[in-house]
Amino acid sequence: TTTTTTTTTTTLLRRRTITTTTTIPTSTTTNTEIPPEFIPILTLCFLVTFLSALDRVAMSIAILPLSTEFGYTETIKGQISNAVSYGYAAAILPIGLAVSVVSARTLMFAGVGLWSLATLGTPWMAGWSTDAGPGVGVGVMLLLPLLSIRAAMGAAEAVVLPTMQRILANWVPPEKKATALSIVISGFQLGTVGAYLVSPWVLDVMSGVDGGPVEMGSASGWRGMFYVYGALGLGWMVPWWFVAKDAPSMSSTSKDGDLIDNCEETFVNTMIEDDASLVLNECDIEFDSPDDDSPPLPETKLEEMQTLLRSAPWRDFASSPGVWAMMLAHAAKNWELYNLLAWTPTFFSEQYGLNVKESAAFSVLPSVC
Repeated sequence: TTTTTTTTTTTLLRRRTITTTTTIPTSTTTNTEIPPEFIPILTLCFLVTFLSALDRVAMSIAILPLSTEFGYTETIKGQISNAVSYGYAAAILPIGLAVSVVSARTLMFAGVGLWSLATLGTPWMAGWSTDAGPGVGVGVMLLLPLLSIRAAMGAAEAVVLPTMQRILANWVPPEKKATALSIVISGFQLGTVGAYLVSPWVLDVMSGVDGGPVEMGSASGWRGMFYVYGALGLGWMVPWWFVAKDAPSMSSTSKDGDLIDNCEETFVNTMIEDDASLVLNECDIEFDSPDDDSPPLPETKLEEMQTLLRSAPWRDFASSPGVWAMMLAHAAKNWELYNLLAWTPTFFSEQYGLNVKESAAFSVLPSVC
């Protein structure tokens, strides 16, 4: 059974009193199912982790024909492969703070747009990162354009986990969080495997039509691979913009019964009590003539982030064995992950003389074992 509950909220930060009417289940059993309206958002979250892995793995495959075309040394290949990690490491903390005060939906949209554009621009930046000139030496390269765009891609991909976890916390009941999170995180593994299996086929299809040198054969299609993967990311942004929401929402009315235009009351997760504490995020109402006794305006986003930083229990973090264990485990996992992503196809190619397609196929093994 359900009941209709009318809640009157007295506003504080220059807001007027509004009456919100919503239908709340009052059965003796708590609703522990994932809301049906969240399923499309969950699907898009899975797809974005899949695309993130796809775009990240693309360079580990493309580095083989790319280094052949431009004469990259092993050191330069390592620098190019690691640039994504540098950008990701630099951006993850600021993005983690930003997602606390900025719309996770908007932040995800902006991040995917930036990394898709960076993926599309990688072939052009590689063309500019050419030999420095006669007499300088083949090993001296103008790598800044390529390294910069790969680092920008890594920084943009840092939005995925913080924004996704915030959205899941707002939408999914605690009993279903493990299920929802496992569905989304599986996109990383499936995207990695999919990239190794599909990328050689994309190279074949795009060879000769993407502007690469035809004398390289099917390997010349590495430019087209980045174009295809970048276009997929831009295509993902369309349904995300129209379907995704930060949290479940409900309509609001003023005291006289009129609908408030462009206003949506939203439940926001305070991340307290096992992420299950929801508070009502009220509608901002613009006053025509504010008086001198009005309460102060709310903090800016920057001030909110500064407050969050100051209030964080840094001393407890530093002295917590659990926090240190998680940090060390995550560091060890990422050391293994990024080394595999950067060097596995190159290892099979140089150690066993395999071509791009064969090297990519064998590179699947660490992800499935």
